[in-house]
Amino acid sequence: MAASLVGRGAQLAELRSRAAAAREGEGGLVLIRGEAGVGKTALARAAVAESGLWLLEARSTETPAPAYAPIAAVLRSAMRAGQADTENAVLRSALAAILPELGPRERPVEADQAIIHEAVATVLTEIASDRPLAILIDDLHWADAATLDALGFLAELLPRVPAIVIATYRTEGVPRAHPVRELRARLKRSGELFELTLEPLDGEATRDLLEMRLAGSVSPLLAAAVHERTEGLPFYVEELAASLVEGGSLRQGDAGYELDREASMPVPEAVREVILQRVDRLARGDRDGLAVAAVAAGAATDAVLASFGVEDLSRLTATGLLVELGDGGLAFSHSLVRDAVYEAIPWRRRRQLHAELAARLAGSAPPLTLATHCLAAGDETAACSWLVLAARASQQAGAHRDAVAQLS
Repeated sequence: MAASLVGRGAQLAELRSRAAAAREGEGGLVLIRGEAGVGKTALARAAVAESGLWLLEARSTETPAPAYAPIAAVLRSAMRAGQADTENAVLRSALAAILPELGPRERPVEADQAIIHEAVATVLTEIASDRPLAILIDDLHWADAATLDALGFLAELLPRVPAIVIATYRTEGVPRAHPVRELRARLKRSGELFELTLEPLDGEATRDLLEMRLAGSVSPLLAAAVHERTEGLPFYVEELAASLVEGGSLRQGDAGYELDREASMPVPEAVREVILQRVDRLARGDRDGLAVAAVAAGAATDAVLASFGVEDLSRLTATGLLVELGDGGLAFSHSLVRDAVYEAIPWRRRRQLHAELAARLAGSAPPLTLATHCLAAGDETAACSWLVLAARASQQAGAHRDAVAQLS
């Protein structure tokens, strides 16, 4: 079993069963909930890996994004693979509201949300009929209202389609009135809710994970200390293990690996520091590249980093902190890594990077992305102009709640 799946046997079996059913034509929507770092994404990927389903991934971002952004990302991936037929004029016109690259819409008026939902469902159903499909949407707690509405619509159709949609969301910081909870309540009322909850690892599972990462036995004292410091969150356990090894803080004792007498164990809230210790060991140019990627967030690509002089990504991806998405896109291995890197950037440098990105992405990035960078750069005038365009785009896509939010 992979290290990321330690202590998750029951949940993995359940999710694999759901994926197998989807392959046979009985799909569905699955929600996976848990704290940040508890292993939601790793579980979903592992369940799909052996199912024979074609996996398409997207994620919501903490920085504002256009309406339907995760769904648009999934459709783009399918189009690049030649699996999405968008030649039908009616479908093309409807989807152009969320995929501007399809060309101008036949009716450049406000879209009916129901028409967009039907168009998305039609394309995904056609893809799945040829190639059974799994869609993973990460960080649903940051999704726009239009995306959540679309998922609610798809949930009604999926039981008759060879496709499974898996969406992850955090339990912390999601208030009772949050749109994700509204979606969950709606699915529960209609009987279409299937949800897995991931809890932190217990002491024994934490020790198992630590031993897999260190490739050797671990003393009871070290295992207990790591469990206490990380509170059993797998991401924290793995980051702490990597930091202890890289920092030369472990030695071999009679009972296995133990903490060196002169080394200290970071406290729970210092996981951010653990991540930054790994970043600090990188060369200056690589650290600068991570900073650009953190500020760019969902707009990070190899081309964007290259425009800042970061040509070689091999060292960054070798650390596991940054991953290539296969289409030129870049993402941090976990949102917690991105947050730690971003918050460590000096305030003036952060504003400068936002300003430079706003200038370099103008004409290629969505208006809401540009507005976000302008706001962070302190250019409120430019930000307001982009927000008006973003709200207009949301309104034309039928995403009225998102349009109102963008102007609020």
